[in-house]
Amino acid sequence: MSRILIIDDSETVCTKLRRNLIMLQHTVVVKYNSLDGIRDLDAIFPDLVVLNVSNNEMDVYDIIEVIRRLSLSIPILILADEKSDEEYIKGINHGADDVILKTDFEYIIGRIEACLTLKDL
Repeated sequence: MSRILIIDDSETVCTKLRRNLIMLQHTVVVKYNSLDGIRDLDAIFPDLVVLNVSNNEMDVYDIIEVIRRLSLSIPILILADEKSDEEYIKGINHGADDVILKTDFEYIIGRIEACLTLKDL
């Protein structure tokens, strides 16, 4: 089906998302380091990117800027430890499609599926 790139330093989050997305027939590439994710972006050519807001190597908004320079059509979802109105607005203003609470796995999977469906229309 679709290729999904997850850039998150949490092995627990990545493993859980990857397992659920593979069950839905998606190809999932996980990068625990944002610099690796950005470097391999052209080779991976994802249909959707999931980013951790608290990335250590590179600011999440800089990552979004790099992705948007490559493609305006790739949906980008930000995973946040805490979802505040300020964080949501900042994410949307920087080009993310949504900012989601990192612990709400059912909602994350639902948003990924919705974004991919809209992308295919």
